[in-house]
Amino acid sequence: LERLPSIAMFLRLTEICGRNLAEVWSGRVSALQVLFSDEGAALMEDNYQFNEISRYGNRRCQRIVLEHIAQFPDNRPIRILEVGAGTGGTTANLLPLLPPLRTEYWFTDVSPYFVSRAEDRFRDYEFVRYRTLNLGVSLADQGIPESYFDFVLAADVLHSVSDIRAAVDCCHQALVAG
Repeated sequence: LERLPSIAMFLRLTEICGRNLAEVWSGRVSALQVLFSDEGAALMEDNYQFNEISRYGNRRCQRIVLEHIAQFPDNRPIRILEVGAGTGGTTANLLPLLPPLRTEYWFTDVSPYFVSRAEDRFRDYEFVRYRTLNLGVSLADQGIPESYFDFVLAADVLHSVSDIRAAVDCCHQALVAG
């Protein structure tokens, strides 16, 4: 901690997981219960928003989205679908940079837990909608419009789906033509 204070949150999360490892391996406690306890959830949110690798990815995402938005006419709406948004690390870095009167941002995750936490965390951003979304089910069946979004963001999620081809197709179906 003295040499690398920037990884304090990661080390604390590792400590929490390690302390509960026997209970998780024996099946007495779910790994998700450990990771998303009150302290664990806060550490996970910080980790996905502030660790060096996440910060790099979030800065890159900001730059790409902002470069494309700059090419839109000033009166054109901006529609963004974030899939597997989870702890909201990417969301937290992008929302403050978006023009609120032109933006429609959909925060989605397969877990109602993450969607509920996001509704509370990002409540000041009135242009955000919240939905559960399973990338293995058609968008229409879940109330998500097809051929509607300018951007589909999928940060650290596609590796965890059961059928990556179907998930990528689902994301593609959400995008406007071109």
